[in-house]
Amino acid sequence: MTLMPYSLRLGRENSNEFYGATARLAEETAKHIREQNSRLLAFYTKEKAGTESAEASEYPQELYELLALSVLWREYGREAQRIRRSVKLARRGLFRLLRAGILPRRLLDPLCAQTAESMLPTPSKAAAASSTSKPGKLKKPDALPPVPTPVSWRRFTEWLRASGEYDQEAVHAARFLQNGLQALGKEQIQAFSAMEHAFRELEELGDWFSARSLEALGEFTEGVEAFRTRELHASQHREDRLLRTKPRSVYHLQMTGAELLSRAYRPDYNASACKLTLVPRCLARRGNDCRAKADEYGFVCSGCDPQCPIKQLTALGKKEGFRVRIMPHQSDIFKPSALADLRAERTGVIGVACAATLIDGGLKLKAAGIPSQCVLLDSCGCREHWHPSGIPTDLNLHRFCEVLATNPDP
Repeated sequence: MTLMPYSLRLGRENSNEFYGATARLAEETAKHIREQNSRLLAFYTKEKAGTESAEASEYPQELYELLALSVLWREYGREAQRIRRSVKLARRGLFRLLRAGILPRRLLDPLCAQTAESMLPTPSKAAAASSTSKPGKLKKPDALPPVPTPVSWRRFTEWLRASGEYDQEAVHAARFLQNGLQALGKEQIQAFSAMEHAFRELEELGDWFSARSLEALGEFTEGVEAFRTRELHASQHREDRLLRTKPRSVYHLQMTGAELLSRAYRPDYNASACKLTLVPRCLARRGNDCRAKADEYGFVCSGCDPQCPIKQLTALGKKEGFRVRIMPHQSDIFKPSALADLRAERTGVIGVACAATLIDGGLKLKAAGIPSQCVLLDSCGCREHWHPSGIPTDLNLHRFCEVLATNPDP
């Protein structure tokens, strides 16, 4: 049996139950932060809790940002303290070269793979954490400071930047620390107390979400820890090991985050002049035999397989007036020229991807001024990251049509 980190169907006809559970958890999480972490939210946004400005359109995105920082600190804060700064700087330099396209990936990937080993927990520690966890409960990583401090938080922010997986979250982490340091310069004693309280609330939020999301979404991610443990013990160096070893609570974060961010971005997406749907190649039924043809945004479906989900989406797009493009690699859409064209055309994007990669793309598009919506693959299976030969994936067409607000029957 093939070991995969997650499945949204679990042998059912479709993934409708997953989307219902995720919507409920997103609403519960938003309510929890507003009611239990109002001072934390005020600290982060520099707004007074309960004011009209705290309910502005960007408020839902800030909910996700705080939630992400709380979970990522919980999972990676300990590792961030031991990583040498030289490793972090080296990795940031490698990713800059990759984004600029100065050197080919085949030359840079081996260097990224070697430095990725330094960013991961040792297999013995990961196995110990997994084996000592009670069923239905995620063990909290140990050896963290009692609460984050400005020094440990700065190291954590540097780790996020160097990871290659959490670029936008690193921006949010730096903003969180900046707000606190700016306050310290004004009224030191009072501001330090507020900063310490914010750090403590952030840690408590991470603990709450990790436990609650396991109850709500745990059945969909039962393969994560076994997949992660196998990867941490693997001798083969891979540049994507940080992606392949994401903890279970991070999967739950990104599943919930897809719902929160789709709600936050929906008004701007609805106002966009034209629509573009980006899908991964692993959605193609014929895999490497897919006959799609290249254009400026990726590859265009040629309709070679009537049963292929991409063929069905393309047919729906012709009827409803949106384009569908196959993206061999996410980085292709983030080239400056492509982003400039999307902005100029006032394009809204529906991104389809696996749970481990979807949020990163949505946050980057938002930072570039392009509104987006998120639809998860029902499972992962691409040859590049998850399976040696690749496994065809699928998506929930009814969920896609809900996002598009159209009829699912082409």
